[in-house]
Amino acid sequence: MEGYSQSIDSNDCTVRALANASGMPYQQAYDLLAAAGRCKGRGMYQSKWLPVYQQHMTLEHSEYLSSSFPTVTTLTRKLRELGGTYIVTIRQHVAVCRDGEWVDWLEGNRRHHICSVWKVLDSDYRRAEILEQSRKAALALRELAPMPTTDTQLALL
Repeated sequence: MEGYSQSIDSNDCTVRALANASGMPYQQAYDLLAAAGRCKGRGMYQSKWLPVYQQHMTLEHSEYLSSSFPTVTTLTRKLRELGGTYIVTIRQHVAVCRDGEWVDWLEGNRRHHICSVWKVLDSDYRRAEILEQSRKAALALRELAPMPTTDTQLALL
């Protein structure tokens, strides 16, 4: 699974999860969380990282997934069925599961207890990527079919 699965800075799971869930580069996620109070090599409380995530992604907390699937193993099975990107908290850890695959050190056979699950509905970074792709596609179409410039060409439309 593509993403930041290996630790770059110790205790950087919040940084990796933000980068993996939103699609933003690791350094940008690192800088955003540092501005919110994360110190190098130190973890971060949910009360500090969640508002940053919510500024850059549209998240939907799932009480159903958080309470009905108590372990990584059972949740993984369900997330494979559902598809999509999810942010999952486990005691003193946050990870991302994309289409049933963990972008983290977690594996589907782990028995870690699930604390909370959020579905990522949208992100600033992904919206920017989509807008850029649309802009490039529009430019490519203009090159293929130039706009009419004379009255005769306009009359043919």
